[in-house]
Amino acid sequence: MYKEKIHENKKIILVMLFIIFGSCFGYLRIFINFYNNYNFNICKTDMILLILKPSYIGTFLTIFPAYLTMHITKYDFNANLILRYRDKKIIWLRQSLHILINSFFIICSTVIFSFIIGTINQKVTYNWDSEDSLFFRRTQGIIVQDKQYIVILSTIIIGTLLISIVSILCNLIYWITNSQIISSLIVISFCLWNTFRPQFFLNIFSKTKLNENDFITGNKLILDIIILPSIIILLIFLSIFVIRKKEFLNDTRR
Repeated sequence: MYKEKIHENKKIILVMLFIIFGSCFGYLRIFINFYNNYNFNICKTDMILLILKPSYIGTFLTIFPAYLTMHITKYDFNANLILRYRDKKIIWLRQSLHILINSFFIICSTVIFSFIIGTINQKVTYNWDSEDSLFFRRTQGIIVQDKQYIVILSTIIIGTLLISIVSILCNLIYWITNSQIISSLIVISFCLWNTFRPQFFLNIFSKTKLNENDFITGNKLILDIIILPSIIILLIFLSIFVIRKKEFLNDTRR
């Protein structure tokens, strides 16, 4: 079923990936030019860490996958599928699982694309063990060995969870309103508010972003990996109570 959905929506998936990769290219080029002007020696690991900045993950990297989720899940409300699964909870949990899978592949492809951009711009993979690095300047004279794999893994995990949270929220609003327009407007407003209001106490993008110092102690990384899955689990199971009275007979998805 999941493979069929991907095949049926391959055109919109390709368009979405083109937008995400295009925005990623422009976003990273801005930072590359900025750091080059100040003679900061950045590496591919620095570029991958930039993905978790609220100005990128809070916009292109969450809004478009959330819309894709709505577009794909609307096919779950046809009569045959409803009769097949009967229980709305099963449909919701299947959709949530698919969201997690989609989010994982999206963030992985973005990390790979960032690595490619770094290669094109002739950046080394890792230089946090050098006094000539941006990491050394940001941490006021600290160098560390072999953190590139932790940066990549943490970016993938946190990115997957953040994209999933926004997509699940978007899908829930879609269940309630039956309208892609209403759901899109609410989610776009939510993402932009969180992106440009960093002091907002529920700002998930600002509170979970990582900087160089977080990889020295690791405490922030551990906290994010505990909190974000907890939010997803809570959101999924609280949503079950919200959707339990949802009727699908003659339901029209827009």
